[in-house]
Amino acid sequence: YLTPREMSLIIDQVHIRQSDQDDVGYVMWPSAVMLSRWLISNSNKIFPKYAHTVLELGSGCGLTGLCAAKLANSTQSQIILTDFNDMVLKNLNQNIILNDCESTASVSKLDFYAQTADLGGWIDGDGNIRSKVDIIIAADVICKRSDSLALAQTISNCLVSENGFAYIVCANAAHRFGVEYFVTDCTNLGMHVKANQVADFCSKELLIEEHSSSSCL
Repeated sequence: YLTPREMSLIIDQVHIRQSDQDDVGYVMWPSAVMLSRWLISNSNKIFPKYAHTVLELGSGCGLTGLCAAKLANSTQSQIILTDFNDMVLKNLNQNIILNDCESTASVSKLDFYAQTADLGGWIDGDGNIRSKVDIIIAADVICKRSDSLALAQTISNCLVSENGFAYIVCANAAHRFGVEYFVTDCTNLGMHVKANQVADFCSKELLIEEHSSSSCL
């Protein structure tokens, strides 16, 4: 259980040993906790009273997307949680059910590396072109140089050109190769980028154990 202020979420991880880089979504990463905290602190700005569509890229276990679903529930917004690993997608569906978010959140397959030319939307796992979205969120989705390029192209393809915003949290370049290129990659595609340090946003302990079965932000 994660309990940021009044919000509670149940997050289940994939209970299979990781055997490949493609399995990184099996477990929850610290950047997801940080972005979730940031969303809660800025919910009035991120989720105004009108409905919109939010796309989470590289959802992994779904903490950030489910946090967004809870925050946006009163606005009738739709949150789409995406990843490319089939086992991760199965776990995301289960976490949506565990948190009673079926009316607000859904799951779709999305591969950064399939988002090449801008076709007026994003390509899902079945090859369908889906509509552009109002907001993109993502946490810790860059692990190598090519990820930065693919992520920047995906954001460019998925985001509406007018009043669209993407909120991305990544570990720094000392811990994730490729992050140092991301601002330039986005700028080269015509996006306006503002980069901030967020390390001070969280306390030293990302999760503080309350008792044996729960933890809080």
